[in-house]
Amino acid sequence: MKKITFLTILALCCIYKVHAQNEKTSSPAMQVEVKDIPEIQMVYYEFKGPYMQSFSKFTALMDFIKNNNIPLGEHALGIFYDDPMAVPEDQLKSEAGFMVKSIVEPKEGFLYRKIPACKAVAIRYKSYDEIMPAYQAISKYISEKNLKTAPYSIEVYYSSDPSVVDAEILMPIVN
Repeated sequence: MKKITFLTILALCCIYKVHAQNEKTSSPAMQVEVKDIPEIQMVYYEFKGPYMQSFSKFTALMDFIKNNNIPLGEHALGIFYDDPMAVPEDQLKSEAGFMVKSIVEPKEGFLYRKIPACKAVAIRYKSYDEIMPAYQAISKYISEKNLKTAPYSIEVYYSSDPSVVDAEILMPIVN
């Protein structure tokens, strides 16, 4: 089981502060693509407030997973429903969670859900400075291709090392 430390989560929470302040253009290394996403099972909690604080209960979530012997998946996830440039900070809705390998009975304020397999517009970023350009590039791609996407973005965090930024933004395509 990969260990996600509080510092990792804190580092991930800083994403949206940079997101709101960075106005760079897309890095040539970042490429938008459409890819198949397998079904994702996740245990999570809902959060309302600044995205920078959305992982504030992550330690309790990890304790819940450990104490209930829940088979852990590979990555942490964040699901973000609102544009932080258009919605007041205290009204931003998100979910913070972890991939799991089995169905989990909701309890102790933690929930379980499946995100169905789908095609998604995806882009990977490897530094905090690339977050805003990544969202700009994915938005431009969706607009240019006239795609309809789910009303949320999923961020998959591939590194548990707080000094390494390695994440992917997924925008599920809907028919």
